[in-house]
Amino acid sequence: MTSKILYGFPKVEYYKGMEIFTAPGLHSSAMNIVKNYISTGNKILDAGAGEGAFSQYLTDNGYQVISLDLKQSDFKADNTFNAIDLNNKDQLDKFIEEKRNAFDAVICLEVTEHLKDPWL
Repeated sequence: MTSKILYGFPKVEYYKGMEIFTAPGLHSSAMNIVKNYISTGNKILDAGAGEGAFSQYLTDNGYQVISLDLKQSDFKADNTFNAIDLNNKDQLDKFIEEKRNAFDAVICLEVTEHLKDPWL
């Protein structure tokens, strides 16, 4: 896949054909942290997964991953996906109630700036 250059921004990165919608190098740095604190095989929720580049990276490194984002049609990774609007309190509350204590870790990269109420 060819990379694109955006005016004033660094080269866009990809993982297995999925665009990485974060600052360059963030996925590698985050994976180093994950590997230091979370044992492989553990269940991780990737909230705000986008196309699924980091979800796939986690899966490829031996983690069980469930991904959340707004649209299933944008998601390309090989793991379970749930379409949830993180700005919709009812959807979020329902998911939390159904999945309470189901994950060993929750990861949310480059999402806060997209939320209407990040404290929710």
